[in-house]
Amino acid sequence: MTRNIIRQLTAITVTLTAIAVFSRCTDEDFSSKYPDPSKISNPTCDKFMTGVFNASRGFTGPAHDGFNWGHRIGVFAQTFGTPNSSPYSFDSYGSKPEDRWNAFYSSLINFRALENLYSKMDASEKAENDLFLWAAKIFIYHQLSEILVIWGDAPFTQASTLLITGNIKESTPKYDTQKELFTLILADLKTLSDNLRTATLSDAAKGKMTAQDYINGGNVLKWRMYANSLRLRLGMLLSSHGDLQNEGKAAVAEILGNEAIYPLPSDNSNMIAYFSRGTGDLRFEDLGKNDESRILGWASHAHVSRMVADGDPRLPVMYDPQAGTADVYVGFDPSVPFNNATDGMTSSVKTKYSRIDSASFIQKNEGIPAVLFSATEIWLLKAEAYQRSIVSGNAEEAFKKAVDQSVKFYYTINASSTVKNPIPLPEPSVIDAFVNARWNAYPSKEEAIATQKWLHLGFLQQLEAWTELRRTGLPRLFYSIDQGATSSVSRSVPNRLRYPDSERTYNEANCPRIENDKFETVLLWANPDWHDEGVVR
Repeated sequence: MTRNIIRQLTAITVTLTAIAVFSRCTDEDFSSKYPDPSKISNPTCDKFMTGVFNASRGFTGPAHDGFNWGHRIGVFAQTFGTPNSSPYSFDSYGSKPEDRWNAFYSSLINFRALENLYSKMDASEKAENDLFLWAAKIFIYHQLSEILVIWGDAPFTQASTLLITGNIKESTPKYDTQKELFTLILADLKTLSDNLRTATLSDAAKGKMTAQDYINGGNVLKWRMYANSLRLRLGMLLSSHGDLQNEGKAAVAEILGNEAIYPLPSDNSNMIAYFSRGTGDLRFEDLGKNDESRILGWASHAHVSRMVADGDPRLPVMYDPQAGTADVYVGFDPSVPFNNATDGMTSSVKTKYSRIDSASFIQKNEGIPAVLFSATEIWLLKAEAYQRSIVSGNAEEAFKKAVDQSVKFYYTINASSTVKNPIPLPEPSVIDAFVNARWNAYPSKEEAIATQKWLHLGFLQQLEAWTELRRTGLPRLFYSIDQGATSSVSRSVPNRLRYPDSERTYNEANCPRIENDKFETVLLWANPDWHDEGVVR
């Protein structure tokens, strides 16, 4: 408990001077635009907003999502490959899940400070600062939703309130249930979207938003799209299983039945994403997935073999072929026994298996987006909603638009690399033929939709890929059981993560006891039977 209080007090001290520390940022232009908190004497809502964004920047930038610890989330989703010696064990995962947990609560501390400052303003001052509060809240709900799909129940309504209450004794927050928090998020996202639709901004507020908003550049329409996209994603997440199916379907139907009121991204030009910059305002961690000294970025058999079998035009801009070949793609297969000669950290592994494309995804390619919501995801969410008759619409048309946008998305990233000459985008007729074939290949159109979503999310949005597998059970994948796992770790792919050890230590009164905190627990929205598994000998 003492450490938890110290951590909150330390963050609050920084926050009160303006915004959270911009970790890992050394770029002079970034520092000039978002100054050192210790040098700011007048905290403002717009700067607190940036602090909210920035505290979680390590998990929203292009290097995010897989926790950068062996890209384990991608291994869960089989959008990354890993040797089969100990594929799912958490024995050596280090502090990365705890870092992800702490990043969210650092953002939340900044948000509570923003709320507190805003609450003390008069009506005219609030009108000038509404947008900063609303944008920060949309971002917080996005980050909270990720905490919910990784862990389940989580502290929120009472969390990070020490700044406001000053009550150290009661500074360890209760855990809100998934049901409570998803209900809150769905309702509040609707309100936020409605508020943004009717917002009137002064020139001063517009200028501050443009200066401080590095996600959407001060574009209010894109913040509306962000709120609606998140509500649509969560509505679909909840629509398949659990106690909030009706609420999820109602949110989906409202959005897709009223897109003039609830606009969504429609193509790659207006997706919700931002980009690394080696110069200029922002400097983020490099993608770091092609370092030959580490076993990062290896291909998954399930992912590349599906693309090979389908004649997928995205394959050459997503993966490198096996070394010494022009078109042979091989990924780590969890159904094949571990082979030390080829699967160990030897020179052989570098020639045996494919990796993420070294031109498209090389470090310092500034065309790699930090994707929050792609047009492809939105069109596939629409396609599923139409196919399941949650709302009226043409599922086939939405599916084809989604896959077309996905092909163009990955070729655009490849074209932005300066390492090799870009691979030309296939002719429209080639893309059309592929899109039509993928729709016609599956008797179950829900499987066609889910498979394309998994392929598209891939290694750029590993958490969403794992989440969608747990929700739909499609495509049906095989996972080996780790015979060497200890009783304290998952023996197969987990359904969720266990809470960080520090949370159990310092919020002991509220964190679930260790015997109740299981990898096997099925979350509220998830399919209890989403994969196959077995012992590989």
